[in-house]
Amino acid sequence: MAYKTVALSIGLPIDDYMRYGPVTHSGFEFDMWRYEDKQLRALQLAAIDAEYAQAIGRARLVDHDASVHVFANYPVLGAVLAD
Repeated sequence: MAYKTVALSIGLPIDDYMRYGPVTHSGFEFDMWRYEDKQLRALQLAAIDAEYAQAIGRARLVDHDASVHVFANYPVLGAVLAD
């Protein structure tokens, strides 16, 4: 897993396993596959946030009038629920 490779390189424990359960992140509570270790989970959530920012940013919303639809069980800051 990429998370464990990064964790190993920065000295975090890598003997943790993933399990499905509740996560609180950015003021939202939702269920997902996540690590038990809080530091490893923080690394996982930061990587997911970065991937979403990259994917949504590809629409160049600053330069173009466009809508981006995200179909996921993960909260995206600044998102507006469609009617």
